[in-house]
Amino acid sequence: MLRIFKVETGECIASIEHTTPVRGVQFAHGDRQIMSIQDKSFGQKPCIKIFNLGKSIEDIQGWSGAYNPCSVYEVDGSAKINHAVWGPTNNHIYFGSEDGTVSVLDVEKQKEVVVSFVHNDRDVKRLCWDTDYTMIASAGIDNRACLLDARDCKIVQTYKNDFPVNDVAVIPHDVMNQVIIGGGLDAQSITNVGSARNKFDMRFMHKIFGEELGSTAGHFGPVHSLAAEPNGRGFLSGGEDGTVRLHHFDPDYYSGPGKPGDFFD
Repeated sequence: MLRIFKVETGECIASIEHTTPVRGVQFAHGDRQIMSIQDKSFGQKPCIKIFNLGKSIEDIQGWSGAYNPCSVYEVDGSAKINHAVWGPTNNHIYFGSEDGTVSVLDVEKQKEVVVSFVHNDRDVKRLCWDTDYTMIASAGIDNRACLLDARDCKIVQTYKNDFPVNDVAVIPHDVMNQVIIGGGLDAQSITNVGSARNKFDMRFMHKIFGEELGSTAGHFGPVHSLAAEPNGRGFLSGGEDGTVRLHHFDPDYYSGPGKPGDFFD
């Protein structure tokens, strides 16, 4: 089931039935369409579905009929899709799968135009755009996050971690040239490794050089979600401990490594 809620009131204004669990959703730019990722189960292939929405909230609230997808793309093979994001003009959808690939789907032609093996046959957990849509970052359980060229999804820079990376956030490039990675081992694995370092740190990496610049703690379990504020004043994190944390940057942060002018001084 896919549900659409009104942010101001929490009211559910639409429900869209699916035959298998929905792994992810995202509005297209302009909010006229919504995409869903359908899981592989009950004999169904993993697929991406696109639904047309009305021009406004009133149109969605006033619709009493069933929502039928205007487009369905079934993945060749059995690799589960973990995450997907719209491209900058809604002409393409970028998605990461459990086989370590990041692919680009041409929405109109309904075929993959790019398939890049990024994460060593391990799950691609999340994708995150840079603010100018020229680069896209991926997070994988092969203990890496990668910065990819949006044109061909080839690796531009790699950010190494000690443990699986569940998400990556890109700080707006006009504020700082940094990315944040977060993850950690699950509870079953945590007793089998040393305790020399916090397994749930969120680490700041230099976007250009790939070096670790620092880290911050806060969660008592693996970090599953990260998002940078559009104005560059902080970021949000969500963890397996059931908390969502809002982190504000101190003024000193903006004088640290990764300033946009560092390369031109």
